[in-house]
Amino acid sequence: MCSIFYEESKGTGSPAIFLPGLGWPGRMGKNVADELMPDFHTYLLDLPGVGRSDGLRGTLFFADMGDWVARVLDELGLSSAHVIGHSIGAAMGLATARKHPERVRSLVLLDGGYRSVPRFPIEAGPLRYVAPLLDWADRLGTPLRRKKHGFANPVEEKTFPARSDEEIAKDITLALERGWYGLTDDSYLRHACEYSPKTSVAGMRLMLALYRTNVPKELLQVQVPTLLLYGTRPHGEEREQAEVERHIKLVRQCRPDISLLSVEWGHYVHWATTPVTPFIREFLIKHEES
Repeated sequence: MCSIFYEESKGTGSPAIFLPGLGWPGRMGKNVADELMPDFHTYLLDLPGVGRSDGLRGTLFFADMGDWVARVLDELGLSSAHVIGHSIGAAMGLATARKHPERVRSLVLLDGGYRSVPRFPIEAGPLRYVAPLLDWADRLGTPLRRKKHGFANPVEEKTFPARSDEEIAKDITLALERGWYGLTDDSYLRHACEYSPKTSVAGMRLMLALYRTNVPKELLQVQVPTLLLYGTRPHGEEREQAEVERHIKLVRQCRPDISLLSVEWGHYVHWATTPVTPFIREFLIKHEES
């Protein structure tokens, strides 16, 4: 049995799980969980190999991320749940919907699950040029990955000491400096920064799994009710704005049944100044099982 860390909302209704972006704890979805109470009981998960959840060993692919979420549902004793994910967490939710559609009541993608990682990801800075090499080395290192899959050694630190106000303020300052992300200082951002999750090598394999996936193709084949919220990047570069719109146009044309909501914000759409959480709540209620 793997060790999966999660925090729970106090809702007493139907189950929902929240999957954060890489490098963030599950508690980054607390504002979503608060909006969903009391009609939904939300589990805020630390991703495998990030924070306090054990990582997966071996070379990972898209379907493996969905298998991990299905195992989480098994451990929680849930036959199915609404799945909400941000960034790479959205991709993991999409992987679950594709591999285990019967386990996903509805899917909410928060600025993720509709774009692939570029072959040379700009966000990685100078390291973007070694991304193909990392992918190749990871594949070569575990040629029998299907037979050897399992849980890696736990991250070294399972409990995180309380952080001082100064440490939290420093993280907030660094986050706000990344203006294109569209972050603002509020109680939910501070809550998310109260402990700093450690990302193990196993956690970084999640990014490699996403790197080797044609995410738009997977989204166009999803068969569960899906809501996609995307940030328009009003203060971002024109190239990125155009890239976002190109992918959204494809979804509009090919899958008009997927609900789309544009948010005049950056990457962290669930933290937008104009709240979008009521739309998430409305969508989940609409697709509740009788």
